[in-house]
Amino acid sequence: INAEYMGHAEILIAHEGFTLPIESLVQNATSKIDIQEKKFRQGTFVHPTLAVGERLIFRWRKSGRRVFWFTNKKRAKNCKMNDGMMVPEATKCGKKYNSCYEFSSSKAGMYHFVINPTKNCGGKTQFMTVKVQGINPVPKRSMGMPVPNPPGYRADYLRNGIWTVTEGAYYMMVVVTNTQAILIDPVGGNFDAMPPGSIVNAVRSITNHPVTKMIYTHFHADHIGHANDVVAAFPQVEIIAHEQTKYRLERSWNMGDRRRPLPTRTFTTTLTLTVQNQTLRLDDGVLGHVPGNIFVWSEVSKILMYIDVVYPKWAPFFDISQSHDSLFLVDAHKVILSNYPNLEIFCGGHVNSIGNLDDVKESQQFYADLVAAATKAVGVDMMKVGMDIGAFDPKSNQYGNTWAFFHLYMQRAEEVCVKEMDKKGWGKKLAAYDITVASHCYKMVEAVRIE
Repeated sequence: INAEYMGHAEILIAHEGFTLPIESLVQNATSKIDIQEKKFRQGTFVHPTLAVGERLIFRWRKSGRRVFWFTNKKRAKNCKMNDGMMVPEATKCGKKYNSCYEFSSSKAGMYHFVINPTKNCGGKTQFMTVKVQGINPVPKRSMGMPVPNPPGYRADYLRNGIWTVTEGAYYMMVVVTNTQAILIDPVGGNFDAMPPGSIVNAVRSITNHPVTKMIYTHFHADHIGHANDVVAAFPQVEIIAHEQTKYRLERSWNMGDRRRPLPTRTFTTTLTLTVQNQTLRLDDGVLGHVPGNIFVWSEVSKILMYIDVVYPKWAPFFDISQSHDSLFLVDAHKVILSNYPNLEIFCGGHVNSIGNLDDVKESQQFYADLVAAATKAVGVDMMKVGMDIGAFDPKSNQYGNTWAFFHLYMQRAEEVCVKEMDKKGWGKKLAAYDITVASHCYKMVEAVRIE
């Protein structure tokens, strides 16, 4: 069973004699599966008997609301095959079939399909659960402005000569002075798929001034992956970054990565950068995302740029934004509110959505709830989990498969954490909460457990 790929679950029938009745579709199912066929809203219900080599494929629409299952049976009425998200055929012994059955759930979210495969094996019935996940639509409050294509990016004026440029998933910033320009984070993102020079064209759509300073907020290639294009267009540009960023880029440089030229000027705590009529303060980012992550602050404009920590009106990227230290990232919110209490515009570097002080406070509350949920989840009885799967024998005090033991413990702790987070209603507030919360819970449970 491969049920990990978002929007797709597939079962390959590997033995003769399997009968697969689809028995239930349960919203937010717990360990106690509630079988209610009334959960099915429409469609045809059959119990297909599948042979060796035949695949039962589940696919659902972008909204996450409708599931299609494909077999070699007669095609169900109104079974649409023109959605690019779906596979319009099943395979049996090398022969393809253009048929499917369709049913819908009441709403998007997490679903459990309980499938009872009855195998001719000593008269025993085997059971397995396939867990698949729908995708909730993005809330209106989380949607940014559309990006015109062409050119494939959008420039937005903030105030006092400060602009942002986005291709829909990433943000970079351009600060225009009297006769020069400062570029912050020459992002990778969708610019990787655009013609060479597109990122420079994006800057030139704002100003004809030369870029004389380029600032790296941190070392990750998705945010500074087109720095080489900027250097090619403006060879005299000075590259400014934290000392830790240079340290990590030297490793990449030695491995042959030439996309991110090394910084030519570094600092460790604070650097005040004044270029003609613009002043930016660069502060150490307290390990908010990775070592060397920095705050970029314009006191006059009340604009703060701080990457991969706060995602205005969105859930964080998977695994607590791939942070090196989850609890330090939580503390970074306190630093923002303490050091920049009068900020009015916040740029987090992602998701086509500019934020403000309220977004920072909302993110702080999300993480406070996450820490509380993870703290409760750590209380799952680890020894009982081990005994449940035979990985720990309390009589002899002996372990079996230790990693299987821990794997199941973390699964159960994750479920407790997700349930606690769901109670807080974050699924209705933050875009992509439904598909990221489990990863956040797993990482925070581990952080709380051992850190």
